[in-house]
Amino acid sequence: MRFRRRAPDLPQGPGTSRRSMQLVRNLYERMRLMTRVYKVTALVLLVAATAMGIRVVVLGRREAAGRAAAADIFHQLRALDLQVARLQASAPEREDFRRRRAALEATYDEWIRRLGEMQNGRPDEQAVRATVARFGEARVLVSDRFIRDVRSKVAEWRRTPDFVNALRVAGDSAYPRRIAAALDTAGLPAELTWVAFQESRFRTRAVGPVTRYGVAKGMWQLMPATARHYGLRTGPLVGQDRFDPGDQRHHFDAATRAAIRYMDDLYLMDAQGSGLLVMACYNAGQTRVLRLLRSLPATPRDRNFWRLVERYRAEIPDETYYYVVGVVAAAAVIAQPEAFGFSAREVAS
Repeated sequence: MRFRRRAPDLPQGPGTSRRSMQLVRNLYERMRLMTRVYKVTALVLLVAATAMGIRVVVLGRREAAGRAAAADIFHQLRALDLQVARLQASAPEREDFRRRRAALEATYDEWIRRLGEMQNGRPDEQAVRATVARFGEARVLVSDRFIRDVRSKVAEWRRTPDFVNALRVAGDSAYPRRIAAALDTAGLPAELTWVAFQESRFRTRAVGPVTRYGVAKGMWQLMPATARHYGLRTGPLVGQDRFDPGDQRHHFDAATRAAIRYMDDLYLMDAQGSGLLVMACYNAGQTRVLRLLRSLPATPRDRNFWRLVERYRAEIPDETYYYVVGVVAAAAVIAQPEAFGFSAREVAS
């Protein structure tokens, strides 16, 4: 016979009820304590989050104010530079301009230092901003969108060997160095060298498609009317999309001199000292972009690439916007290759 084990009897009586009630009370008090702890913790977290939010807003406003102040000083510097560039070499006002410029530059550098302490941008972002400044535009106004577009262009170049190969061929001919020296002599940003890269990959025999304005030819892809305006002789094949040895647009020295004179005219007057606006005009043709530019007040503060894009982005062809992106990207990579994942040897030109 199997015996089933009997469960032990539970204690009964008044003592048991008191103990049970005490357990319930203890549990209730513990729950109340935990609730208070949770509420206090939640309140502390809420206060901390609010304080952090306020700090972010305050810092954001301070940074925005700093950017605006730095941009204003930068535009004053550009206005002074333009005035000096338009003066005769012996003009007595030059010394006064130098003193004023030195004072403004010191103030601008201090603002850039302060903003740098607020910002911790990636190396490629800082490289883009520095390149834009060399083109004559305020580095503090560069948009996040523009920086992303430059990164995308560089990423595109990294996927194929075309970019590095083009630089290697150009370096063998020494064209980039010769163009940069000529630009510097003319008082233009040396970074405009990379307009020739964007136009033709530095190929003197380059020929564009047939258009209603004619056929662009040569390293600088000058249209016939522009070439003739700046003293170049077009050849017998001027209207055909073929290399023409009799066309001076295919001659490096003559075409480079003409292209620099063209860019210099744009730079000093309509572009208000902005290399980015020079590029936009160069790509889109004078009439289209100049019509938009001339609707803006003729000062560096009001007539710059960022203001043009802000007001007229829908009217600016995507090709022109990304043309500017491409030239800035090339100049930035050449200046700081490591920031974009290239070695100095890869991009030596």
